[in-house]
Formats: sequence, structure tokens, C-alpha cells
Amino acid sequence: MRFVAVSLLLVFAVGMVGCGSRPGISDESLKARGRTKVELPDWYVNIPQDSMYHYARGTSIEGTMGDAENNAEMDGSSAVASWVMQEVNTTGTIMRKQLGDDNPLHASWDRVVSMVAAEKESGIEPSPGHLAVYETDDGKTEVLLLMRVSREDVFKRLKDAATQESEAYEYLIQQGLLKDFEERIRDYKNDR
Repeated sequence: MRFVAVSLLLVFAVGMVGCGSRPGISDESLKARGRTKVELPDWYVNIPQDSMYHYARGTSIEGTMGDAENNAEMDGSSAVASWVMQEVNTTGTIMRKQLGDDNPLHASWDRVVSMVAAEKESGIEPSPGHLAVYETDDGKTEVLLLMRVSREDVFKRLKDAATQESEAYEYLIQQGLLKDFEERIRDYKNDR
């Protein structure tokens, strides 16, 4: 019984130590990364949501500012590109459920997905005013930033790819899937 009480007390104490100015990052985790506790920018903790752009965080700790910034941009770009492909794949999943697995239209849709995937990082850019640079305790540079992509460009990219595959395009229009995709892309309140 005493062991259980001590264990519960220890779990509670460790949980309280982890609470601080950096949400979700304990002091121990910061020290392991060579950092001391600092306030994260509000835009990093609460990613902006607007109807024009989709945003994603990028972060990197490197020996030089240039390397840290480049790697943070790649990290953020990868997150934005993943969002683009997730939305495209959601449309494909809906289509497969409607058509069944053996429909020849899937080959046309797969070509659309390949075209979008080939350009999934097109149009992704650093978000102006969303860059923070810190020096770690061990002399490295940490960069936090936001990357963004125009929601209109994402929709246009899928629509342009689909128009090259007339069968897929006709189906997307007839079933309202292109409109559904556009609504999901523009619904910034449901960004992940």
C-alpha cells in the first residue's frame, strides 16, 4: 500500500515539474536538447488559421543559423505537403467507397494523385513574420518558423491535374467530389 501511495505521489510530482512556460515540453526534455526554458512565440503554439493559407510548424537545431533555417523550412514544407496529400487521399478514399475497388476509373484517379504528388511542395513558402531564433545552451542555433501554402493554389493544382484525366474529372464533378475537396481545403477551422 505504501508503495502505491509513493508511486502516485511520484507520478504527480513529475507531472507538476513538466508544467511550465513551454506547453508539452518538460524541463528534462529541454535540458536533454541543450535548451533552457523560454517562452515559445504565440504564433508557434497557436498556429494561425485563416481562409487564405494553410500553415505548418517547422523547427530545427543545428550548428549554424543557415543550416537550422534550411532544415526548419524543410520540416515545415514537409508538414504542409503532408496536409495537401492527406486531403487529396481523402477524396480518393471517398471515390473508392462509391465505386468499389475494381472500377477502372481508379487508374485515372491514380494518375491525378501522381500529378499532384509531383508538385505537392509547389507554392509552399515561409510565412512572413513567423520566425524565431534561439541559441541553445551548447551553442547551437534553434529555428522555429511557420511555412504556408495558398489554399487557392492547392485547389487549383488538383483541379488542373484532374482536367488532364477527363474520366476522373467528370466523375469528380458529377459526384460533387471536386466541390467537397474545395470545401475541405478552404475550411481553415478544421486544419490539423
